[in-house]
Amino acid sequence: MTKHDYLDTISRTLSGRVKPSVQQETVQYYKEYIDAEIVKGTSEDMVLATLGDPRLLARTVIASQPQPYGDEAAFRNTSLEKAVRRRNMKRILILVIAVLVLLLVLGLFFSVVMKLLPILIPVGVVWYLTQSEKFPTSKR
Repeated sequence: MTKHDYLDTISRTLSGRVKPSVQQETVQYYKEYIDAEIVKGTSEDMVLATLGDPRLLARTVIASQPQPYGDEAAFRNTSLEKAVRRRNMKRILILVIAVLVLLLVLGLFFSVVMKLLPILIPVGVVWYLTQSEKFPTSKR
């Protein structure tokens, strides 16, 4: 494997799993590292062998990233999470609207009752008194 193949494998493994800036920085870092080791006199094959499998190295970078990029499954499910949040927000909005409608209906009901109360109390008292005269409770 050549240096170009090694760096390309790292780049492809990181693609879509980390932010593009992290992908570029990682590839650039290992390119500079390999070049520096070659300048020191180490052969390209030896440097690449020392670094190990480029896919494993890339997966280590992926795992070190904060969510959602650190976990491949979480990265793929961000649209699902957004949909769940949207659905939950709709449910909360519906609940708030239902509570407001209930308060409005109760407010209107009590408003009507308060306006009719001056009429209903005397009518109720008269009705009660007429009913008690029809059916006396005490026997003499």
